[in-house]
Amino acid sequence: GEPLEGKMAGTKEWINTTAAHFMSDGKPLPGVVFMHIPSLSYIRASRNSSGNSKPLPKNCVGSVNHDSVSTPRTPESPESGGPAGKEHQEAVDSLVKYGARAFFVGHDHGNDWCCPLEIARKEIWHCYGRHSGYGGYDTENTKVKGARMVQLEQQRNQLTVRTWVRLENGSKIDELLI
Repeated sequence: GEPLEGKMAGTKEWINTTAAHFMSDGKPLPGVVFMHIPSLSYIRASRNSSGNSKPLPKNCVGSVNHDSVSTPRTPESPESGGPAGKEHQEAVDSLVKYGARAFFVGHDHGNDWCCPLEIARKEIWHCYGRHSGYGGYDTENTKVKGARMVQLEQQRNQLTVRTWVRLENGSKIDELLI
């Protein structure tokens, strides 16, 4: 892929402008974010950028952690404070400010975990899907196909997020209530 630097510059402003239309009594409505490529915050949530089945932190849920977190390319790590990492983190912070409670991604077929990360004094869950189909690449731990299911229930301004992995054989694993 192409470097991220400079491409995130307008993203924070777009999120802020768009989110202003989805407020209730001046407060953000709760929600979730679905995207294909994981944000840089996934590295911090899993404490793992190298993959190779490194054990996940104890507060994570999931059974497969084989791939490294493949984030958009940046000329520096997100912790370095460089321009691309900073722009990317500002976009994630804006999504959280406007009610995002969880992020769901695909891309890295060898991962199916969910890990929490504190962002702006809120616990935000970062979840992977799992390799669900027969195209693309497999990892040793994803020979059994499955898919992350997400169930959203909203009553007034309260959002309940329930997620689990449904395996091809019909079994349900790694259920989590967010």
